Amino acid sequence: MSNGEVERIKSLLENMQDKSHTAKNCENCSIYAQWIDKSGSQDLPQTGERIEYECIYLSNISNDTIKIIHVLRPVAKRFGRQKREFVSIAQVTEYLNQLTFDAAFNTLVSLVKRREYSCAQIRTKLSEYGYTSDVIEESIQRAKRVSLLNDMRFAECFIKSKLRQGWGLNRIEQSLKTNGIMMSDIPGYPDAFITPESEAERALKLLQRKGVPEKNPHQKLARYLVNKGFDYSVAINATIERIKQEECLSE
Repeated sequence: MSNGEVERIKSLLENMQDKSHTAKNCENCSIYAQWIDKSGSQDLPQTGERIEYECIYLSNISNDTIKIIHVLRPVAKRFGRQKREFVSIAQVTEYLNQLTFDAAFNTLVSLVKRREYSCAQIRTKLSEYGYTSDVIEESIQRAKRVSLLNDMRFAECFIKSKLRQGWGLNRIEQSLKTNGIMMSDIPGYPDAFITPESEAERALKLLQRKGVPEKNPHQKLARYLVNKGFDYSVAINATIERIKQEECLSE
């Protein structure tokens, strides 16, 4: 590194608050910044999120050189809190790798404290935070070992929750597949959660909360149930029964 480059970095360090910054104001970080487009996900904000990196400046007093290492912001914060001396860049890199694993796992823990997640959902979340696949997989395996993540527990909670919300089995199954859960892996599914009779009863109860349209009632009510995830035959039978009930009331 030239003397001019060293002076430029030293000047940058002097002007930076807390000696940290993001890709927005550092040309050294710009090639590392990633843009995550969340517009295609229904359960995430319809915005983008910048994965922010910070520079760690390692100075060698003996030859007046500075090496720049780019790390994720949570890792840089952890590194900045440590009062340690390193004898080589390799030692620093090893330590940063450990801090990265710790930061990823802490992010995972903060997520599962709020609600149940599937492994596939956590994989997507950590990727959005900028962690690499090897860090993500190690974090997931660690979480599974201590029962922070359990796909079958997630599936059971998800199914019961969506049944209470009036979802049909088709919609529930499709959502579980999207979240990395195979129905064949769920013990006792679907009989352990619902029977054909109770599915029909749920469909009819949903229609009983709605008024019967004057125009095309069969088509509109059946389409409503199909959109909720009910099987077409269940939707048709429930629609016929609901219209019969309405006709009896009007007589």
